[in-house]
Amino acid sequence: MQTNLRYHNRVTTRLEAIMSTGKNQALIGTLANISKAGLMIECSRQVVEDLIPRDSTPSPKTPVRLEVAFDLWLSEGQPEHLHSICNIIHVRRKSREIYQVGVEFLSFPHNDYAAVVKYVDQRLQAS
Repeated sequence: MQTNLRYHNRVTTRLEAIMSTGKNQALIGTLANISKAGLMIECSRQVVEDLIPRDSTPSPKTPVRLEVAFDLWLSEGQPEHLHSICNIIHVRRKSREIYQVGVEFLSFPHNDYAAVVKYVDQRLQAS
């Protein structure tokens, strides 16, 4: 059995993410997973090109700032609409048409981090 060496466990999702770097319109991606530390967003090559400047290669030491909005269903009824300020720390090509963008949370303007923690904890307990 392989041990999970990650500090924060990831929870698989298929939720819509709306992204913006502040200088472009809203760009759409799909949350592939979420943890208490960040998100993995899947999107097209065009979205990646719109998010990341041509002369930039995101890494933990040279991140690209990003705003991400997404909904989480914490209980029956209405979803929680969350906004977060994040850093893109890596990008990788998953397939010919799909790229994965790894982002870490920096802040939540509306104190939405508690909702992320609750969502991840609920999903981990259910699995």
